[in-house]
Amino acid sequence: NQDVQLNTRLPWENVRPQGQVRQTRPRPDGWNGPRNLFSADENRRILQGLRSGQSRQQGAAALSDDWITSHFRLSEFTRSEYAIRHGIDNAPPADVLARLLVLADGLERVRSILGVPVYLQSGYRSGLVNAGIGGHPNSQHCLGEAVDFIAPAYGPPVEICQAILDHEELVDFDQLINEG
Repeated sequence: NQDVQLNTRLPWENVRPQGQVRQTRPRPDGWNGPRNLFSADENRRILQGLRSGQSRQQGAAALSDDWITSHFRLSEFTRSEYAIRHGIDNAPPADVLARLLVLADGLERVRSILGVPVYLQSGYRSGLVNAGIGGHPNSQHCLGEAVDFIAPAYGPPVEICQAILDHEELVDFDQLINEG
């Protein structure tokens, strides 16, 4: 694969499901959550709707083609050719949806740094999809905390990684992986 992987977490989370503690570094600009997304009321409505009995599929289907940032739709983060071919529901639960909103905001910041469009290769994967493609059992893709992307108009993955590292203070991430 010739792409870049960006892994992130909700800013207020500091404990991973496996029990590993992660210290969240403070943001110099005071950022404490998603920006350029739905309003706070809209985010609450979406998440409350999912928690109040909507199935994962109903909740994600209602949002699947919605813009979650200025340049990204939720469907870009959940689309999976493997899931489509095998009839697997790849709709994220509410907690993963919240993480995807943060991840989308991070990609908006990456897009601003690069100044060119960013194309998603792989985003959220349900456990079944992840197992089916041979993904790592603890993949951050399953938590809605990882996305693989390309930006061909900018250059190869190594140049994309360097540009992000040069502006690290603008993007909150755990890992930046050059998969080129």
